Amino acid sequence: MDLEIRVDRGTCIGSGQCVHWAPGVFDQDEGAISVVVDPRGEPAQTIVRAMTACPVHAITLHAGASTLRAGDFADWATGTDSNDPLVPLLMRFSEEHHEVLEALNMPVSDCAASVAAIGALVSEHLQVESRTYRELSGLIDRRVVDAFEAGHDQIRTMLDDVAVGSPDWAESERSLADLRALVVDHIRAEEAVLFPVVLSALADPSAWTGI
Repeated sequence: MDLEIRVDRGTCIGSGQCVHWAPGVFDQDEGAISVVVDPRGEPAQTIVRAMTACPVHAITLHAGASTLRAGDFADWATGTDSNDPLVPLLMRFSEEHHEVLEALNMPVSDCAASVAAIGALVSEHLQVESRTYRELSGLIDRRVVDAFEAGHDQIRTMLDDVAVGSPDWAESERSLADLRALVVDHIRAEEAVLFPVVLSALADPSAWTGI
C-alpha cells in the first residue's frame, strides 16, 4: 500500500502524544517538536490513535492521492453501532482476513497445491471486497478507495505471477513469501485505515444512502 505519515511541524505544539502512542514512528527534536522517523510506518491502530490524540491535529496520513486527517477517524467507534449493512460486511472481511493469513502461514509441502489453494481463497476475497469498494465512493473520498483498489491490482498481478510457477523450489518459496508480505501489508492497511474511515463516516447517517 502506498501510505505515508506526515507531521505539520509548524502546527505541532510538542505535546508528545504521537510519540506516546507510536514511538517507533514518531520522535521529538530538541525543541520537543514531533518528527516522523519512519514515514512508511506500520498503519496499525497505534497510528490512528496517534493521529486522533494529537491536540492540534498536526498528523496526516496520505493514501495514494488522498489526505486523511484525524477527523476522518474520529467517530469510528460510534460507526460500529450503525445498523448499516456495511458494518457486518466489514466484520465478515475481518474474519476472512484471518482465514487468508492462516492459509498464507501454513507450511508449504506441495508448492503447486499451495499456490492453487491460496490463489482461489485470495481471489474470491478480493472479488467481494472490490464490489464493495465500488459502492464506497459516495461515503468516503474516492481517492482513498482508488488507493486500496490499486493494492488489489498489485495482489492480483502477483497471484498471476506465482500461479505461473517455477521448477525451482527455492524460487517458488520466495514468490510465495513475496505474496504473503504484500497481502499482509494490504490487510493491515484495510483493518487500521480503510475500515475505521468507513465506520467513522457511518456515524453520520446523512452522508450515506446505503449499499
